[in-house]
Amino acid sequence: MAWNLSLFSRKERSALVSDAVRDAAKVGLPLTAQWLNVLIDRKLSLFPSDTRVIEAFDVVEEKDGRFTVLVTTSA
Repeated sequence: MAWNLSLFSRKERSALVSDAVRDAAKVGLPLTAQWLNVLIDRKLSLFPSDTRVIEAFDVVEEKDGRFTVLVTTSA
């Protein structure tokens, strides 16, 4: 969510973050604007020119207990 939100302008992003936090609270998820903004800032810092949209993801537990994250992005 943070990755995709980072692709919007700062003005648009602020409203979208607020909406995400509100919607998460409705279903009992502990999402805060502060946490989401930290993740957005991290993405912008580490990958500023990467404009791919994350379309889907899956987390797979390996036999040795490690987790692998598989991500589908736009081209």
